[in-house]
Amino acid sequence: MNKKLNTQKRKVLSFALFLFISNGCANSMTQTPPLGCNMQLVTASANALNIEFTLTNNTDKTLKVLPWGTAWEGWFNRFLDVSLNKEKVEYQGPMMKRGSPNVADFKILATKASWKATLNLRDVYAINSGDLTLQYKGAVTYVENDINAPQLAFLDCALNIQI
Repeated sequence: MNKKLNTQKRKVLSFALFLFISNGCANSMTQTPPLGCNMQLVTASANALNIEFTLTNNTDKTLKVLPWGTAWEGWFNRFLDVSLNKEKVEYQGPMMKRGSPNVADFKILATKASWKATLNLRDVYAINSGDLTLQYKGAVTYVENDINAPQLAFLDCALNIQI
């Protein structure tokens, strides 16, 4: 009888653990990320393939965002995975190395506000015509209050276009 009771307890505890984990996963999947990202084609010509990047503060708080290595700083690092006709296209732009950021390096992004930046992909990628896929890679560093407690927002942002 004692063995039967232990088996029953394990089943109940296992089920409770399953519910706890499932609830946590469901809650984390429904939460809006603190920073949102969007890309759209603005201009496509022989010399320019301009993409507009939008970063949005989805929170009810003002955030301090570090633009280093992002579209909102310009071409100083590789922040996109680019493929043309399913073949990877190599980044040919500058790569900036820096030390640790200080308070002045962070820029204010107000509640529900957005930053926009338009960059010409042809400045740093050898792109001809075909099926172009852009995937934002990496994360954006931000803080809510304490500059010594930075957080990372992994941006989910992609664009597929025919050029």
